[in-house]
Amino acid sequence: MADSAATTPSLLPGQSPPLFTITPSDQAGTIVVVAGVCFITAVVSALIRVYILVQVSRTRINSDDWVIALALFFAIIQSALVLNEANTGLGRTINQISSHEARKIQQTEFADHIFYILAVWTSKISVALFFLRLSPLRSNRRIALQIIAVVAMSAIASLFIIGIVCDLSHPWQYFTPEGVTCTAPYQRWIGVAAIDIVTEVALAAIALKIIWSLQIRSSKKLGVAFAFLQRLVIIAPIIAHLHYLSVVYHSDDPTLRAAYSTICKQVEVALAIVTASVPCLKPFLSATATYYGAPAEGAKSSHGQYANTAGSSKLNSDRSFKLRKLNLSKKKESPQSSSNHDAVQEEHFDSQYRSQISATSNEIQPIARPSVDSNDSKGMIIRKDVHFTRLNAEALFDSVGPAYEDAFKGSGQQASVDWLLAQLPAQSSVLDIGCGTGRPLVAAVAAAGHTALGIDVSGAMIAAAKQNVPNATFERVDIKDFTPPSGQKYDAITVYFSLIASVTQEEIRNYIAKFYTWLKDGGIFIFATVPIAGDNLEITWMGRPIIASSLSVDEVLESVKAAKFEVLKTESSTFLPKAAEAGICDQEEVWEEPHLFVYAKK
Repeated sequence: MADSAATTPSLLPGQSPPLFTITPSDQAGTIVVVAGVCFITAVVSALIRVYILVQVSRTRINSDDWVIALALFFAIIQSALVLNEANTGLGRTINQISSHEARKIQQTEFADHIFYILAVWTSKISVALFFLRLSPLRSNRRIALQIIAVVAMSAIASLFIIGIVCDLSHPWQYFTPEGVTCTAPYQRWIGVAAIDIVTEVALAAIALKIIWSLQIRSSKKLGVAFAFLQRLVIIAPIIAHLHYLSVVYHSDDPTLRAAYSTICKQVEVALAIVTASVPCLKPFLSATATYYGAPAEGAKSSHGQYANTAGSSKLNSDRSFKLRKLNLSKKKESPQSSSNHDAVQEEHFDSQYRSQISATSNEIQPIARPSVDSNDSKGMIIRKDVHFTRLNAEALFDSVGPAYEDAFKGSGQQASVDWLLAQLPAQSSVLDIGCGTGRPLVAAVAAAGHTALGIDVSGAMIAAAKQNVPNATFERVDIKDFTPPSGQKYDAITVYFSLIASVTQEEIRNYIAKFYTWLKDGGIFIFATVPIAGDNLEITWMGRPIIASSLSVDEVLESVKAAKFEVLKTESSTFLPKAAEAGICDQEEVWEEPHLFVYAKK
């Protein structure tokens, strides 16, 4: 009686006794507190993820979002089961609970273990699904799919491992009020822990491989890598859980000793949910997003902030790009205003050809100046009282000039040109729309003995093309004003990224249909673009404000097929232009671009 009085707190009138009193022989309250904190932490992290998804990123819900929601659902059930165990007697000495309570604790704990496996392993699958959004490379996607399969199989294996205890008629039972009756489950938990740790390390290793394959700055890679590597902290509660389970299975008082193993388990479940959401937070999304030149707040893709196309020939609209429209011409109304539109007006406009921008005129006057190393660039800041004039296609490529060729070497166009040359019959005629400097397409076609005509709206590009490929024909003309000579039909027509600036989606579709009529029967049509699903988008590209339009992957294919072309194959990739090295703009103004190549035949 004296001991009881010593451990029972005195109550003032009107006070109720506490739900749990934590003592050396009663740790149920500790379980409840830790389980409650872990539960709230997991739910809050999920709510933050939802907020970022809906209010900040404004993207659609992706597969990894649905799967982490499922993991949270399992975690909620698991936490409820743990709280029920603590209320029944888990955490108290075994001589304080009845045989009925001991049986009920073990039955509930058996179910708790199942949902623990489901919650943790489902969170692993969510992380692996996130990898699919992170990189378009087929090798990386293949690895991500493989790890998803491995995690799913390991989850099933773990469920079987913990489901078979000592007595198949009572699989939950491993102790009685007299003490532990079976220690075999501990050996099985070693297996589960080993699988748990190996899969976590595998996820971290794959994350590093994918992140290092992205064409972003090393500083950003380190930040994103940290977002994934912090998940490795889960290994600590896994090991601690295994240690305390050893104590439980070799103790005469398993219900009391199980308090700490249960706490470790709850910490792992919470960390599994939280760490799966950290890479989705805006700072890490912004680090890997390219936005194709749009300011960070202005980009949006149907597949989340990690806008990319799949690195395979099988393409669909779920991997298309969408950007919000931005107003780059607005002035700042007041010093207090800090909107993203205003921030755009202060962007650096540092390039080989600097444009004089007037507050009262839309005239763009290219001013040549020597290029500087991108790290030493002294970027001019656009004045707040000056309108940021958007460039049309002619002014855009006049300002970029021949340096465009250097910026896009290695983009995949050369491989496309090689493919075309292999298809052309002898003495073919080829029309290159948006020929640029004449290289690589027109130069390669002319060198192979074919007749080539290159057209471009930019006088600077045409001048460079005539100098680079003197044995070909070039014409400075807007595609809107071009018509082939009377009766002229071509063996091939190529469009390499030239129908993006200063066109609308409707015009792109109409041009594709028109190109069909300009081809000979059996003629080849190659259409390369950046698959952005948007019309009249105001973006910055290599530090230059432009109006751009493009079609999604599916829209491109639909337009090509609608023009009666036969699609031979499609290819996709991503490319980081070497614009800073070419002196066109600062490195901060260069964005990784998704590229789509469509090969068709009349």
